[in-house]
Amino acid sequence: MMGDFRIMADNKFDLATLAASSEAAGFDVERIQHEQFLKAWRSTGLSAVTVDANLGAALDVKAFFAYYVNLREGASFKIQADADPAYGSLNIDDTIAITADMESFGIVGKFWATAQAYRYWRQLISDDASAHPLGYIYEGRAFLGDYFQPSYRPSIYAVPQDIDPSTVLVSLGGQKTANILSQYQRYEFQWSNLPPTDIDAIRAIYASVGVHKAIFIVMDSADPIGTLLYAKIVELEYTPDPSGYYGVRLVVETER
Repeated sequence: MMGDFRIMADNKFDLATLAASSEAAGFDVERIQHEQFLKAWRSTGLSAVTVDANLGAALDVKAFFAYYVNLREGASFKIQADADPAYGSLNIDDTIAITADMESFGIVGKFWATAQAYRYWRQLISDDASAHPLGYIYEGRAFLGDYFQPSYRPSIYAVPQDIDPSTVLVSLGGQKTANILSQYQRYEFQWSNLPPTDIDAIRAIYASVGVHKAIFIVMDSADPIGTLLYAKIVELEYTPDPSGYYGVRLVVETER
């Protein structure tokens, strides 16, 4: 059964003070807050690696995702939270089993059914040094915060469109010169009858991120790893009908 559509734009992780148990030279942990996920943080090892986030206050969190992560199936990953910076009581100590999908997509994450309000959050990660191909962990982007869930799933899930922005110049003699750029995907979602409160929430998200700031979207909460998008909004249209509900069209393009 298909789950819910969720938009994650209110990223508490970006406001946090970060610390890591190790940082490779030139790859500090603050890189996880950078929107360009390829500017990743790197550890110097694989055993009991930690990434700590001090949110500054106990803020509501209902989702955690780490994006562009090089963990292998079977690695140990915990997400922990506490009111104590020493993590003395571990109010949250959740083990996330690294699956084959997580390894393949480079994504780790989970949702909580109710909001978890703690100031201090920590990732605790270990992988097998004897089998890991690189000998260090990297992480490109993280989300920690709440999400918005429209009242209904989209009525239309468009088939993703693969886009190649590369350009090719052809000389008079037929020789080609290519400017090769990274490909990306374009997704279009449509709703036929969202209530005004949903439109207000979607418009508030768009007002805060515009077309320049990437957000996380889970297309199916029953399969969050396989349907997670890290993307920017490129188009938003909403049209009221006589009943007071709205038809909505949302188009996003994945980051690259």
